[in-house]
Amino acid sequence: YSAHMTAELYAADRMLLYQRVLLPALGAGKHVLQSRCVLSSLVYQPLQSPLPNEDQLTIEDVLRLEGNRFVCKHMPNLMLLATVSDVDILAERLAKRKKKDNAIFEEIEFLKKVKTAYESERLRSYFESYGTMVQTYDAGISVDETKRQAVDLYKKRFSHLFNEKA
Repeated sequence: YSAHMTAELYAADRMLLYQRVLLPALGAGKHVLQSRCVLSSLVYQPLQSPLPNEDQLTIEDVLRLEGNRFVCKHMPNLMLLATVSDVDILAERLAKRKKKDNAIFEEIEFLKKVKTAYESERLRSYFESYGTMVQTYDAGISVDETKRQAVDLYKKRFSHLFNEKA
């Protein structure tokens, strides 16, 4: 698929998810934890190679899509960004998976660009401008330690939800 089509499909799917699931859950007083968000599209789609006769997508192009505009009106309170210091570690983990489809999103050179984009001050500032607290943690360690870090960051941000009684 083209980068433009991929971006359109993700934006439309994300808007439906928000309208049908996330916003009603939040309206019912539930806490929502979400893996992936518009941030993924802002990173991946501008890095995806355009097809012939197609312009390279920019972050601004991705943000102009209807679904992404909708989602940006409902930004999260907290965004946890899993980072790795060495992309080769990530490539090793991917190589061990059973899934072998040669996805462009899992090629080492693409992953290096993804890492740089996720860690950019531009994206951090964009989300912080909406009041989203952006926290990073190291996902280049064990899976259990990575999970522990994420839970600790969540508990720190929402400590009022975890009033542990002695």
